[in-house]
Amino acid sequence: ALLLLMTMTLWRARSRAMAQARRLLALSSFIAFLFLVNKGMEYRDEIARGLLPSTSTFFAMYFTLTGLHALHVVCGLVANGWVLAWRAGDAMASGRIRALSLYWTFVDVVWLIILVLLYLS
Repeated sequence: ALLLLMTMTLWRARSRAMAQARRLLALSSFIAFLFLVNKGMEYRDEIARGLLPSTSTFFAMYFTLTGLHALHVVCGLVANGWVLAWRAGDAMASGRIRALSLYWTFVDVVWLIILVLLYLS
């Protein structure tokens, strides 16, 4: 009976952890979507002012770097949606979530580098 109680307690804790991880995935997807909306509005304003990649080397690099970053954010959104929609076992889902956390860390670090090089310089 004690072993059964311990197993059930562990199962409940794992279920709560997975539910929390899924909520955080949904939150990160929402934040990524907001980033893309903001980047789209920023592009629209710059293009309306005539600031195109052909304007200067800076704007060519700016649109290339931020566009590639936005593409990686879109790929992260697709991966988040795949993990959220796919009902895998807890072990498989936790491995996918761990991989996604590494991916998003990479995307965030790249954004910090872009922020320093293009926006703060």
